[in-house]
Amino acid sequence: MSELAVVVCSRDRSHLLEGTLASFRHLGPGVDVVVVDSASADAEAMSHVVEGGGARLVRVERPGTARARNAGLLATTAPVVAFTDDDCRVEPGWGAAILAAFAADPMLGFVTGSARADRQVRLPLSLRQAEPAHSFGPDADPFTCGDGANMAFRRQAWVAVGGMDEALGGGAPFRAAEDVDLFRRVLRAGWRGCHEPGMAVVHVQWRTTGQALRTMYSYGLGSGAVAVKAIRDGDPGGRQLLRAALLQRGLLDAWHSLRAGWEAGALGLLLKTVGTVVGALRATRHYR
Repeated sequence: MSELAVVVCSRDRSHLLEGTLASFRHLGPGVDVVVVDSASADAEAMSHVVEGGGARLVRVERPGTARARNAGLLATTAPVVAFTDDDCRVEPGWGAAILAAFAADPMLGFVTGSARADRQVRLPLSLRQAEPAHSFGPDADPFTCGDGANMAFRRQAWVAVGGMDEALGGGAPFRAAEDVDLFRRVLRAGWRGCHEPGMAVVHVQWRTTGQALRTMYSYGLGSGAVAVKAIRDGDPGGRQLLRAALLQRGLLDAWHSLRAGWEAGALGLLLKTVGTVVGALRATRHYR
Protein backbone atom coordinates (compact mmCIF):
# COMPACT_ATOMS: atom_id res chain seq x y z
CA MET A 1 0.00 0.00 0.00
CA SER A 2 1.29 3.48 -0.89
CA GLU A 3 1.95 5.83 2.02
CA LEU A 4 0.83 8.79 -0.09
CA ALA A 5 -1.79 9.24 -2.79
CA VAL A 6 -2.17 12.38 -4.88
CA VAL A 7 -5.55 13.31 -6.35
CA VAL A 8 -6.00 15.84 -9.15
CA CYS A 9 -9.46 16.70 -10.47
CA SER A 10 -9.90 18.08 -13.98
CA ARG A 11 -12.68 18.93 -16.37
CA ASP A 12 -11.85 19.65 -20.01
CA ARG A 13 -8.46 21.12 -19.09
CA SER A 14 -6.18 18.33 -20.26
CA HIS A 15 -3.80 20.96 -21.70
CA LEU A 16 -3.19 22.24 -18.18
CA LEU A 17 -3.27 18.81 -16.54
CA GLU A 18 -0.30 17.67 -18.62
CA GLY A 19 1.96 20.15 -16.84
CA THR A 20 0.68 19.11 -13.43
CA LEU A 21 1.43 15.45 -14.04
CA ALA A 22 4.89 16.34 -15.36
CA SER A 23 5.65 18.14 -12.08
CA PHE A 24 5.02 14.91 -10.15
CA ARG A 25 8.33 13.48 -11.38
CA HIS A 26 9.83 14.90 -8.15
CA LEU A 27 7.60 12.63 -6.03
CA GLY A 28 9.58 9.47 -6.68
CA PRO A 29 8.29 5.89 -6.80
CA GLY A 30 5.50 4.47 -4.69
CA VAL A 31 3.11 7.44 -4.86
CA ASP A 32 -0.38 6.58 -6.11
CA VAL A 33 -1.44 9.35 -8.52
CA VAL A 34 -5.16 9.50 -9.35
CA VAL A 35 -6.76 11.87 -11.84
CA VAL A 36 -10.51 12.31 -11.53
CA ASP A 37 -12.18 13.26 -14.79
CA SER A 38 -15.05 15.43 -13.60
CA ALA A 39 -17.47 14.78 -16.47
CA SER A 40 -15.24 16.13 -19.25
CA ALA A 41 -16.89 16.46 -22.64
CA ASP A 42 -13.68 15.21 -24.29
CA ALA A 43 -13.05 12.09 -22.24
CA GLU A 44 -10.66 10.72 -24.84
CA ALA A 45 -8.27 13.66 -24.57
CA MET A 46 -8.31 13.37 -20.79
CA SER A 47 -7.60 9.65 -20.92
CA HIS A 48 -4.69 10.20 -23.30
CA VAL A 49 -3.02 12.78 -21.04
CA VAL A 50 -3.53 10.69 -17.89
CA GLU A 51 -2.08 7.59 -19.49
CA GLY A 52 0.92 9.56 -20.76
CA GLY A 53 1.48 11.00 -17.29
CA GLY A 54 1.56 7.59 -15.63
CA ALA A 55 -1.53 8.18 -13.47
CA ARG A 56 -4.72 6.22 -12.83
CA LEU A 57 -7.98 7.59 -14.17
CA VAL A 58 -11.32 7.73 -12.36
CA ARG A 59 -14.32 9.27 -14.08
CA VAL A 60 -17.42 10.76 -12.50
CA GLU A 61 -20.40 11.48 -14.71
CA ARG A 62 -21.67 14.53 -12.84
CA PRO A 63 -19.47 17.63 -12.52
CA GLY A 64 -18.46 19.05 -9.16
CA THR A 65 -15.09 19.58 -7.50
CA ALA A 66 -16.19 18.22 -4.12
CA ARG A 67 -17.81 15.18 -5.75
CA ALA A 68 -14.65 14.52 -7.75
CA ARG A 69 -12.39 14.84 -4.71
CA ASN A 70 -14.56 12.48 -2.69
CA ALA A 71 -14.37 9.97 -5.53
CA GLY A 72 -10.62 10.39 -5.79
CA LEU A 73 -10.03 9.67 -2.13
CA LEU A 74 -12.29 6.62 -2.25
CA ALA A 75 -10.29 5.31 -5.22
CA THR A 76 -7.13 5.13 -3.07
CA THR A 77 -6.09 3.21 0.03
CA ALA A 78 -3.21 5.44 1.16
CA PRO A 79 -3.40 6.78 4.75
CA VAL A 80 -2.43 10.26 3.51
CA VAL A 81 -4.10 11.81 0.47
CA ALA A 82 -2.84 15.05 -1.07
CA PHE A 83 -4.78 17.28 -3.45
CA THR A 84 -3.71 19.87 -5.96
CA ASP A 85 -5.35 21.42 -9.01
CA ASP A 86 -4.78 20.88 -12.71
CA ASP A 87 -3.42 24.43 -13.01
CA CYS A 88 -0.77 23.91 -10.33
CA ARG A 89 2.78 22.57 -10.48
CA VAL A 90 4.20 20.98 -7.33
CA GLU A 91 7.72 22.01 -6.37
CA PRO A 92 10.55 19.67 -5.32
CA GLY A 93 10.16 18.36 -1.77
CA TRP A 94 6.36 18.68 -1.83
CA GLY A 95 5.56 15.03 -1.15
CA ALA A 96 8.32 14.59 1.42
CA ALA A 97 7.12 17.66 3.35
CA ILE A 98 3.59 16.27 3.48
CA LEU A 99 4.64 12.87 4.81
CA ALA A 100 7.01 14.41 7.37
CA ALA A 101 4.24 16.63 8.75
CA PHE A 102 1.85 13.72 9.28
CA ALA A 103 4.57 11.51 10.75
CA ALA A 104 5.36 14.18 13.35
CA ASP A 105 1.81 14.48 14.73
CA PRO A 106 -0.64 11.56 14.98
CA MET A 107 -3.53 14.00 15.51
CA LEU A 108 -2.77 16.05 12.40
CA GLY A 109 -5.89 15.98 10.24
CA PHE A 110 -4.66 18.15 7.39
CA VAL A 111 -1.68 20.12 6.17
CA THR A 112 -1.59 23.00 3.70
CA GLY A 113 1.19 24.88 1.96
CA SER A 114 2.01 27.93 -0.12
CA ALA A 115 1.14 28.84 -3.70
CA ARG A 116 2.94 31.42 -5.84
CA ALA A 117 1.97 32.77 -9.24
CA ASP A 118 3.79 31.71 -12.40
CA ARG A 119 3.54 35.29 -13.75
CA GLN A 120 2.17 38.72 -12.93
CA VAL A 121 -1.47 39.43 -13.82
CA ARG A 122 -3.94 42.15 -12.90
CA LEU A 123 -5.95 39.89 -10.59
CA PRO A 124 -4.05 36.79 -9.39
CA LEU A 125 -6.05 33.98 -7.81
CA SER A 126 -5.47 31.21 -5.27
CA LEU A 127 -2.12 32.44 -3.98
CA ARG A 128 -0.87 31.87 -0.46
CA GLN A 129 2.32 33.28 0.97
CA ALA A 130 4.86 30.90 2.49
CA GLU A 131 5.00 31.33 6.27
CA PRO A 132 6.90 29.64 9.09
CA ALA A 133 5.36 26.32 10.10
CA HIS A 134 2.42 26.77 12.46
CA SER A 135 -0.60 24.82 13.66
CA PHE A 136 -4.36 25.36 13.56
CA GLY A 137 -6.49 24.39 16.53
CA PRO A 138 -10.24 23.95 17.04
CA ASP A 139 -10.92 27.70 17.23
CA ALA A 140 -8.95 28.64 14.10
CA ASP A 141 -10.58 30.64 11.34
CA PRO A 142 -10.83 28.03 8.56
CA PHE A 143 -10.52 30.72 5.88
CA THR A 144 -6.92 31.27 7.04
CA CYS A 145 -5.93 27.60 6.87
CA GLY A 146 -5.16 27.25 3.16
CA ASP A 147 -7.05 26.13 0.08
CA GLY A 148 -7.74 23.22 -2.21
CA ALA A 149 -4.92 23.99 -4.62
CA ASN A 150 -2.42 22.67 -2.07
CA MET A 151 -3.68 20.49 0.77
CA ALA A 152 -3.38 16.98 2.17
CA PHE A 153 -5.55 15.04 4.60
CA ARG A 154 -5.20 12.06 6.86
CA ARG A 155 -7.70 9.59 5.42
CA GLN A 156 -9.03 8.82 8.89
CA ALA A 157 -9.95 12.46 9.51
CA TRP A 158 -11.59 12.90 6.09
CA VAL A 159 -13.73 9.79 6.55
CA ALA A 160 -14.60 10.64 10.17
CA VAL A 161 -16.31 13.90 9.16
CA GLY A 162 -18.00 12.51 6.05
CA GLY A 163 -15.75 13.99 3.38
CA MET A 164 -16.53 17.07 1.32
CA ASP A 165 -19.94 18.72 1.11
CA GLU A 166 -20.97 18.26 -2.54
CA ALA A 167 -23.20 21.35 -2.48
CA LEU A 168 -19.99 23.42 -2.27
CA GLY A 169 -17.16 23.86 -4.75
CA GLY A 170 -16.85 24.31 -8.49
CA GLY A 171 -19.73 22.84 -10.49
CA ALA A 172 -22.05 22.86 -7.45
CA PRO A 173 -24.70 25.37 -6.35
CA PHE A 174 -22.31 27.33 -4.10
CA ARG A 175 -19.30 27.14 -6.48
CA ALA A 176 -16.47 27.38 -3.92
CA ALA A 177 -15.25 26.92 -0.32
CA GLU A 178 -15.60 23.13 -0.13
CA ASP A 179 -12.02 23.12 1.18
CA VAL A 180 -12.71 25.72 3.88
CA ASP A 181 -15.80 23.84 5.05
CA LEU A 182 -13.79 20.64 5.38
CA PHE A 183 -11.00 22.40 7.29
CA ARG A 184 -13.63 23.72 9.71
CA ARG A 185 -15.28 20.36 10.31
CA VAL A 186 -11.98 18.50 10.74
CA LEU A 187 -10.74 21.05 13.29
CA ARG A 188 -14.02 21.11 15.19
CA ALA A 189 -13.90 17.29 15.35
CA GLY A 190 -10.71 17.50 17.42
CA TRP A 191 -8.00 17.11 14.80
CA ARG A 192 -5.24 19.63 14.22
CA GLY A 193 -4.14 21.32 11.02
CA CYS A 194 -0.84 22.93 10.07
CA HIS A 195 0.88 25.09 7.47
CA GLU A 196 4.07 23.53 6.10
CA PRO A 197 6.38 25.91 4.19
CA GLY A 198 8.11 23.04 2.38
CA MET A 199 4.81 22.12 0.74
CA ALA A 200 4.81 24.54 -2.18
CA VAL A 201 3.14 24.80 -5.58
CA VAL A 202 3.21 27.21 -8.50
CA HIS A 203 -0.26 28.33 -9.59
CA VAL A 204 -0.65 29.01 -13.32
CA GLN A 205 -2.53 32.30 -13.82
CA TRP A 206 -4.39 31.40 -17.02
CA ARG A 207 -7.62 33.34 -16.49
CA THR A 208 -8.36 36.70 -18.09
CA THR A 209 -9.25 39.57 -15.75
CA GLY A 210 -12.94 39.09 -16.59
CA GLN A 211 -12.77 35.39 -15.77
CA ALA A 212 -10.94 36.14 -12.53
CA LEU A 213 -13.64 38.63 -11.50
CA ARG A 214 -16.34 36.01 -12.07
CA THR A 215 -14.30 33.58 -9.99
CA MET A 216 -14.11 36.12 -7.16
CA TYR A 217 -17.91 36.30 -7.14
CA SER A 218 -17.99 32.49 -6.93
CA TYR A 219 -15.58 32.60 -3.99
CA GLY A 220 -18.08 34.87 -2.27
CA LEU A 221 -20.96 32.47 -2.87
CA GLY A 222 -19.00 29.72 -1.16
CA SER A 223 -17.87 31.96 1.70
CA GLY A 224 -21.42 32.99 2.53
CA ALA A 225 -22.67 29.42 2.34
CA VAL A 226 -19.92 28.07 4.62
CA ALA A 227 -20.60 30.75 7.22
CA VAL A 228 -24.33 30.03 7.28
CA LYS A 229 -23.68 26.29 7.38
CA ALA A 230 -21.44 26.84 10.41
CA ILE A 231 -24.20 28.82 12.12
CA ARG A 232 -26.73 26.07 11.34
CA ASP A 233 -24.28 23.49 12.74
CA GLY A 234 -24.18 25.38 16.02
CA ASP A 235 -20.55 26.37 15.53
CA PRO A 236 -19.92 29.22 18.03
CA GLY A 237 -17.65 30.91 15.50
CA GLY A 238 -20.17 30.84 12.67
CA ARG A 239 -21.45 34.39 13.02
CA GLN A 240 -17.91 35.73 13.22
CA LEU A 241 -17.09 33.87 9.99
CA LEU A 242 -19.95 35.68 8.27
CA ARG A 243 -18.95 39.09 9.67
CA ALA A 244 -15.34 38.57 8.63
CA ALA A 245 -16.34 37.47 5.12
CA LEU A 246 -18.45 40.60 4.68
CA LEU A 247 -16.23 43.14 6.41
CA GLN A 248 -12.55 42.26 6.96
CA ARG A 249 -12.15 40.04 3.88
CA GLY A 250 -14.75 41.95 1.90
CA LEU A 251 -15.47 45.66 2.20
CA LEU A 252 -12.41 46.65 4.24
CA ASP A 253 -9.99 44.75 2.01
CA ALA A 254 -11.69 46.29 -1.03
CA TRP A 255 -11.19 49.78 0.47
CA HIS A 256 -7.52 49.11 1.22
CA SER A 257 -6.98 47.81 -2.32
CA LEU A 258 -8.61 50.89 -3.80
CA ARG A 259 -6.49 53.22 -1.66
CA ALA A 260 -3.39 51.34 -2.81
CA GLY A 261 -4.37 51.92 -6.44
CA TRP A 262 -5.24 48.30 -7.17
CA GLU A 263 -8.57 48.83 -8.90
CA ALA A 264 -8.92 45.26 -10.22
CA GLY A 265 -8.40 43.89 -6.72
CA ALA A 266 -10.93 46.30 -5.23
CA LEU A 267 -13.54 45.36 -7.84
CA GLY A 268 -12.88 41.67 -7.30
CA LEU A 269 -13.32 42.00 -3.56
CA LEU A 270 -16.54 43.97 -3.99
CA LEU A 271 -17.88 41.24 -6.26
CA LYS A 272 -16.81 38.67 -3.68
CA THR A 273 -18.72 40.59 -1.01
CA VAL A 274 -21.86 40.63 -3.17
CA GLY A 275 -21.41 36.89 -3.71
CA THR A 276 -21.10 36.40 0.03
CA VAL A 277 -24.48 38.05 0.61
CA VAL A 278 -26.12 35.99 -2.13
CA GLY A 279 -24.49 32.77 -0.93
CA ALA A 280 -25.57 33.39 2.65
CA LEU A 281 -29.18 34.06 1.65
CA ARG A 282 -29.33 30.95 -0.52
CA ALA A 283 -27.69 28.86 2.21
CA THR A 284 -30.39 29.76 4.72
CA ARG A 285 -32.76 27.75 2.53
CA HIS A 286 -30.31 24.93 1.78
CA TYR A 287 -28.95 24.28 5.29
CA ARG A 288 -31.80 23.84 7.73
